[in-house]
Amino acid sequence: MTRKRSRREGSLPTTLRSILDDAQISMPNEVLRVLAIERLEKEVSAEQLARVAAYEREAFLRTRMPPVLCSVIDRRAVALRPRVWGLGEWRLARRIATPDVQGHWQAGLALKLLDEILLRFPPASERLRRLTLEAVARVLGPVAAYTPGSREQWEELRTMVATENPDPDPAGHTSEQREAEQALVNYQPSIGANNLYFGLELSALTRPQSSPAKLRLPAEGETGAPFDQVVSRRLGGDEDRTRQLLAYLQGWWFVRDELGRAPTSAEYADHWEYDQASVRDEEALFAETFPEEDSPERVVRLLEDGLPRTGQLVRMMGVAVVDSDETPTMPAPAPGQRWCRSDGALLTISTVDGPAVIGRLEEPRGEDVLWASGRDKLLKEFRLDLPENLWLVTFDVDVQPSDLLHVFARHQDIELERFRRPSDPRPNQDYLRAGTIQLQVVAGDADDARTKVIEALAGRVQLPESEVRVRPLHRPD
Repeated sequence: MTRKRSRREGSLPTTLRSILDDAQISMPNEVLRVLAIERLEKEVSAEQLARVAAYEREAFLRTRMPPVLCSVIDRRAVALRPRVWGLGEWRLARRIATPDVQGHWQAGLALKLLDEILLRFPPASERLRRLTLEAVARVLGPVAAYTPGSREQWEELRTMVATENPDPDPAGHTSEQREAEQALVNYQPSIGANNLYFGLELSALTRPQSSPAKLRLPAEGETGAPFDQVVSRRLGGDEDRTRQLLAYLQGWWFVRDELGRAPTSAEYADHWEYDQASVRDEEALFAETFPEEDSPERVVRLLEDGLPRTGQLVRMMGVAVVDSDETPTMPAPAPGQRWCRSDGALLTISTVDGPAVIGRLEEPRGEDVLWASGRDKLLKEFRLDLPENLWLVTFDVDVQPSDLLHVFARHQDIELERFRRPSDPRPNQDYLRAGTIQLQVVAGDADDARTKVIEALAGRVQLPESEVRVRPLHRPD
C-alpha cells in the first residue's frame, strides 16, 4: 500500500531541491521536470516550475536571504534560456556557464540520469529513458543511439560515460568559472545580487525598458489598488472577462519567463496548445483593457518590479498599482442593493445575471413595478444608495466559503458580496486555497472593518490581519 504524502513531503519545491542536492549538478528545466514527475508520481507542468522560480525570486527580494533554488547564468549574468536550475547555497562560480565546464556538466548529467534509470529499472518511464539516452549521446556520440534492453546494458553505458569523465567534481569549478565569478563580483553593485541568483534578461542589456503609459507603482505614502481590481474596474466589473484577462497575463508571463523574451502569438499558442482564434480573442481583450499598450510586456515588468515593494508575499496579480485612468471605486450591482433615481424612485435589486439586472422599482407615486434592464442603463439612470463608511473586504480561507454564510448572516454590518475559488496558489504553496470571500462592511475606518471581519470569524477561521485586504467604496457624487 502506498503511503500518503504530507503536503510538505510531497511539495514541488522540496522535491526540486532534493533532486539538485542529490545530483550536485545544475539541471536543465526539462530534465528537472521529468525527474520531479518520477519522484512525485504525478504530472508536473512547465508552468508549475515557472511559478516556483517566480516565488523563489520574490522571497529573495522580500527577505534578502539566499534562495533555495536559483538559475544558472552566463559571464554577463544573463540567465540561460531555457532555464537551467541550481541551488542558492552553491558558490557563484558553480552557477556560471563557461565553455570549459560544459563537458563536465554533460557527463555529470548523463551519470545522474543513468543512476535514476538503474534505481528504477525496469519500470523507468519512456520520458526518462529518452532524456537519459539524449544526455549519454552528448558524451559518447552515436554509440548511445540504441535503447538498452537489459540492466547490464544500462550499466555498461554508465561505465563508458564514467570512463570519458573519470573524476567529475560536482562541487568544484573551472578556471574560467573562477575568472567569471571574480568579474561579476567586482561589478556586483551595478548588476545587483538578485541578478546573480536569477539572471538578467537579455533584453535588459540591449534596450532600455519604458514604463506603462497609465500605470505606475505607488509613491511613498500612496496605497494604490491591487492590479486585479484595476483590471476589473477597467472592464466595468465583468468578473468573467476579468478572470479571462488575468489568466491570459499570467500565461503570457510564464511563457515570457521561460523564453527570456516576449513570446509571439504563435509561441504563446504552441506553449498552451491553444488555437489561434482563442489567442486572438485574448489579445483583443488585452487591447480593450489597456488600449495604450502594444503588448503585455510593460505591464508585466511593472508587476515584477512591484513584488519587492509589497513587504509580503503576494500574488503577482495582486501587486498594488496606481492607474491614471482610475475613477472612484464603486461596487458592481448585487442582490439586495438599493439604487436611487433623480425623480425619487427606489430600485431594490433582486437578481443579477451577467449584464441583466432585475429588481423591484418603487415609483414616487407609490406604485411598485418590476424593473428589468441592462447594467449600462442602471448605471446611467440610477445612483447606488450607499451607507456611509462602506468598505470592501477580501480574504482567502482554507474552508469552503459556503460553510461561513451563516456566520456573516448574524452580523448586521457585514454583507456577503461574493465568494469564488482563487485563481492561483499562494506563494511557496503548490495547492489552491478553498476560496476567496468578498464582503461589504459598514465601519468607521479600514482597521475597524478588518477587525469586525476577524472577530466575526473567531473560533472558526484563524485570519491574520496581513491577509485581510480592505478598500473603500466611495459614495457617488
